[in-house]
Amino acid sequence: MVGFDELRNARPEWLVHPLTTWVDANKVLEQAQQDTATQLSQGLRNSEWKGDAANGAAAASDGIGKRLSMASIEASAMVNTLRAAMDELTSCQTALRDAVERATAQRFTVGPGGSLAWQEMPDGRQATSPEDQASRNRQMTGFQEEFQRIVQRATDADGRFAGEVDRLHPADLAGPSAWQNVVSDAGGATDARAAQIPKDPAEAAKWWAGLTDEQRETFVEAWPSAIGATDGLPSKVRDEANRIALAQQIEFRQQETPDPGDKARHDSELAKLLDIDKKLVDGQSRSAEQQLQLLKFGAEGDGRVILAVGDPDEAANVAVLVPGTGATSDNGDLDRVYNMQMAADRLTPDNPGDVATILWLDYDAPDAIPNAGSRGYAADGAPNLDTFLNGFQAQNGDTPHMTVVGHSYGSTLIGDAARSGNGLAVDDIVVLGSPGMHVDSADDLRIDPRHVWAEEAPGDPVPEGGAPFHGGVRAHNPLDFDMTWDGHGPGISLDMDSPIQFVTPTSDDFGGNRMTTNDAGRSPDGLLDFPAHSSYWDLKEDRTPDISLDNQARVIMGNYNNPDSRMQPQLVDGRMPG
Repeated sequence: MVGFDELRNARPEWLVHPLTTWVDANKVLEQAQQDTATQLSQGLRNSEWKGDAANGAAAASDGIGKRLSMASIEASAMVNTLRAAMDELTSCQTALRDAVERATAQRFTVGPGGSLAWQEMPDGRQATSPEDQASRNRQMTGFQEEFQRIVQRATDADGRFAGEVDRLHPADLAGPSAWQNVVSDAGGATDARAAQIPKDPAEAAKWWAGLTDEQRETFVEAWPSAIGATDGLPSKVRDEANRIALAQQIEFRQQETPDPGDKARHDSELAKLLDIDKKLVDGQSRSAEQQLQLLKFGAEGDGRVILAVGDPDEAANVAVLVPGTGATSDNGDLDRVYNMQMAADRLTPDNPGDVATILWLDYDAPDAIPNAGSRGYAADGAPNLDTFLNGFQAQNGDTPHMTVVGHSYGSTLIGDAARSGNGLAVDDIVVLGSPGMHVDSADDLRIDPRHVWAEEAPGDPVPEGGAPFHGGVRAHNPLDFDMTWDGHGPGISLDMDSPIQFVTPTSDDFGGNRMTTNDAGRSPDGLLDFPAHSSYWDLKEDRTPDISLDNQARVIMGNYNNPDSRMQPQLVDGRMPG
């Protein structure tokens, strides 16, 4: 148990030597593991030596490499634990010393064990009245309780970190469960510290701003998964942390030997992680304006990923694409985000890189059309989108012009997120091929309806087909009288329609703006054309944006404020902002 005097007089720098020793040991182990893989194992496989003996030597070298890797992970876990212990001890000691200083400033005498005594009031006069004495005693009690809370916090931390150190044992490197033990140890060292990172985006942004550069570096290196997944932190920080975490997770899964019944899941998750890594590598060959930042990732299920094209913390205009049915972390939605960035950036040729686009797939999208009628995917994912956008605003304020773009079921998720609470932290909402947003009109999205934009390509079957599941509802007079015959001469006709109409963002009188789209959305035989549902990011033969993509770009860049109407989004109907 930590005592008042022990905490007040502790010297956290005593941990520097063992910490440095473990850091150096980890570097040696990492280098040895790398040398074994690149020089010994690879050298054996590339040599002329063949046969059973050669295969045995290669297997032995692989075993050495694996044990070195496990030892490195175990050493890294010890480094993380010691860093966390030193940081927490320093934080507790700083809090206690601050409380002692405040008590002393109030003319209390702080004695051994945190005892307090007083002879006079804070202003120096004698406490002559019962009221003065009662007030003074209440103040003293408040300081004593504060001392106790800080000491208890230090005691809890001492016990927690002692347990973590005890768990990091050399025996973990032996036996059939060695790899699982090592991964568990590393996870335990991470989880204890990661629990202190604020979950609220605004609090996370404030917390990060209050850290020193050294503390920030420690968190990124020691707890990359937790930092990379935290909304409200700078995009570059999340990218750096997530690249570290991605490399670690790939190594973990490559070293694992899963149970036979778990092999399919293991291989699927590894493939998704490798695909994300490939996207990052491939992205390095693109222009400076289209460099990638990894803002979040996960391999479970269909996979999750948030990838930024460009630097969203530096760009004046930022767009977030929410994909729909069939979206997975390893499909082609990133190409659409690249096209969005290119189309928007070309509108300001004198200012390259003033726009960033983000692929946001942090929800479980419906796998196929039969699942897309469910409202549950949107309801479950909407809070994640709201938190992500709130975190971006907490970090960057209202400076960038923010647009959220939803395709297909992604627009439905946006509708659920926008219609609750204070709406979304965006300036514009764009929906493409929307089956409905669970609202009856644009007014229900908690944003000026003039900043709601919709596109429906000719032949796209999703808006009409999905409206009964996700559209709003509008009462309609079933008796429709027409006093002319096809508009020519007198006559009368009576049409019997359903008294209920389902409303999508491209329905008449929804209240937003409907933009023009590509002309080639219908197949030659006139049948509903499913490729039309994916045509919103098409390029022309000269690789410039087609109509649908160009209109999106004009909204993303806020060109509806352009005095030249030729540069504004082109509307079928609606009303420009302003």
